[in-house]
Amino acid sequence: MRISSNQILKTSKKDFVDSLVREFSENEIDNSQIAAWEETYKIFNELSKNKFLIDVIFLFEYEIPLSDGKRPDVLMFVRKKLYIIEFKNRSNYSKDDVHQLSNYEIFFKYYHSESINYEITPVLIYNSNDFHLDNEGTSLIMSKATFLEKWNTINTQISSTKSNVLQFQNGIFKPNLDIVNYAESIFIDNYLQGIKSPILDESKGTLNSIKSIIEDSKSNQIHSIIFVLGEAGSGKTALALKLSKLYNGSFISKNGKLVSLLHKRLGHRVNLHSSTSIIKEYFSKRIIETNNVYLIDEAQRVWNKKRIEEYHNETISEHQILLSHLKQEKKWSTTIIFIGIDQQLASSETSYFEKWIEAIEYLEINRKKINIYQPYELDLGIHSFQTYKASELYLHNSIRNNTDGKYSKLINDIIESPSSEHIKKSVQFYIEEGFKLYISSDIEECLEFLNCRNTTSTTLIGTQTESNESFKGQLINYQNAQKVDLNDFYKLNQGITKEFLTKHAITQFQSLGLEFDFPIVQWNYDYLFYKNNWNYDFNKRIAGFGMYYIRNAYRVMLTRGKSGMILYFPENWEFNKTYSYFKSIGFLELNSK
Repeated sequence: MRISSNQILKTSKKDFVDSLVREFSENEIDNSQIAAWEETYKIFNELSKNKFLIDVIFLFEYEIPLSDGKRPDVLMFVRKKLYIIEFKNRSNYSKDDVHQLSNYEIFFKYYHSESINYEITPVLIYNSNDFHLDNEGTSLIMSKATFLEKWNTINTQISSTKSNVLQFQNGIFKPNLDIVNYAESIFIDNYLQGIKSPILDESKGTLNSIKSIIEDSKSNQIHSIIFVLGEAGSGKTALALKLSKLYNGSFISKNGKLVSLLHKRLGHRVNLHSSTSIIKEYFSKRIIETNNVYLIDEAQRVWNKKRIEEYHNETISEHQILLSHLKQEKKWSTTIIFIGIDQQLASSETSYFEKWIEAIEYLEINRKKINIYQPYELDLGIHSFQTYKASELYLHNSIRNNTDGKYSKLINDIIESPSSEHIKKSVQFYIEEGFKLYISSDIEECLEFLNCRNTTSTTLIGTQTESNESFKGQLINYQNAQKVDLNDFYKLNQGITKEFLTKHAITQFQSLGLEFDFPIVQWNYDYLFYKNNWNYDFNKRIAGFGMYYIRNAYRVMLTRGKSGMILYFPENWEFNKTYSYFKSIGFLELNSK
């Protein structure tokens, strides 16, 4: 309900409440809600008596679109300032109240097209006549008495700029989509959702650079191979899906679970394949049939010759198999190879660029007809082909959360240089920006938190190693993780339970390429912090991985969250120092009220 400060003075309490009641169904309203509205009326009627408050507009119970029914109590527009106000009819407040308000702020700050025109301040008011004012992050927390005193001193006549609340209400909400919703938006709706943000400019530049190479390949009737590199969460998969849509390109991914999920959600509209199906096709036909544009996602995970030989009894690498499409009688083609930096997860996987060049040489293709493009930032050591350095083929920024795009760098620093002095400042920055980082040793506490904040998608992720020895508090069934239906992650209609988490727990292998609103990462014995560094002495058998692959596993798992994440440490003494490390760098404890 929209009403001005002048109008509220002329409206009775009964008419005010009746107007709000009409906007809801009967089962949404109870006596406590009526009482809360009556108290709200009293506060804002009193506030509106300030003769210097001119052209102040209130939106009561405004439902945020695409937010599963989230409704701040009041949006107050004072010229070009927007106050998101939440009342608690209690004499104190809790951390959960602050979380709720922080979520409201995120929706407006990052997802709403008109909010860019306003200075946004979240305000939490609790029902006390004592004078109290506090700050938590970007939120103001105050008693009712403080609120009335503070706003009675505001003079809006000094500003000539007015709020355009109707324009605000007509603004567009476009949440930052997960990869599945993103795929649906481009393949079904043909509409890319997402508010414009500086951190998205990089991937747009990469898209334009690749499109230019594709058009050049087509017009000059040549074959091109493009190497695109990217940090975790930098949008490689999203970019590959976009190009698949634009050119009806063949999208190949090492993440078979994701391909299966997209087929379920998108049906016949897509040209998507798992690399496993491509390998089967190769051994059946000895050639791969594709369209002119060919995209290989998660290419850092392709198998070496030894692994292929174990499964298919032939000495050939997956690099060679995936590039065998170049043997087709096509006048032109463009192959885009998307490689995640430091995201190989097992010793059988290799992204070494010379392996791709060896694969091209193995195919005995006319080198004069192949142009190879690589990022300016790297020298891939390619000398036997016509090689070019193209702009914007290295994706540095993370687009998974709505901060500065450098979150993956923080995770890299924690993994590679855990004692770096700037880590604490970085953790504090992300928390203040609304990307919440928590630690907990109580899984029930984690569930309570996720349900309180109306989490839209979550999962439990833990490392899969060769031993997978069970320990007290471990919740992941590693055999079951191979069979998890990822489609179930998008059906959180009845809250999150421990049964749901254990049933749908996954490992680093299934999580690659996916993102979740607020995942839980279960720590394992394979990567413990003590002696001021990371160690894995407690688990000597790490799938033949070595420390490099374990680091990559945690690098992947710690970059799956869109709104934040919880690190879950079962209550075993071996985890104490690791828990303390994350606490020391600023991760918040869920049990600190």
